[in-house]
Amino acid sequence: MILNLSANEFLRLTMARGTTVEVLDGRVWITEAGRERDALVFPGMHYSVAGNGLVVVGTDAGAADERSRIAVWPPVWRWLRGRVTVILKRFAERAAERHAIGELERLSDRGLRDIGLTRDQIETAARRY
Repeated sequence: MILNLSANEFLRLTMARGTTVEVLDGRVWITEAGRERDALVFPGMHYSVAGNGLVVVGTDAGAADERSRIAVWPPVWRWLRGRVTVILKRFAERAAERHAIGELERLSDRGLRDIGLTRDQIETAARRY
């Protein structure tokens, strides 16, 4: 969930253990019950909620435009995002292998010999790299 916070707007979370607050633009402060200090979080950084007490998120008054854009990810989203990343990486690797196989299959037998391969070694060579 993407949220825009202006000055004097606050996000209140309860029962949010494991939730991640990611700062996309601006900067925010985060107060969590049971923590000694507030956290100041800048763009590209994230904060993981440790407990189930009250958490308050607000725009930092020192920010240039006093507006912030944040993403709030429930615990399951963090897990899912990691799995999706793995799946996409595997998909990209397979696409690269298919591309390499296609390029090698287009070479003549002489071209393959020049790089030390035979036709029956193409798939193994493509998967190795």
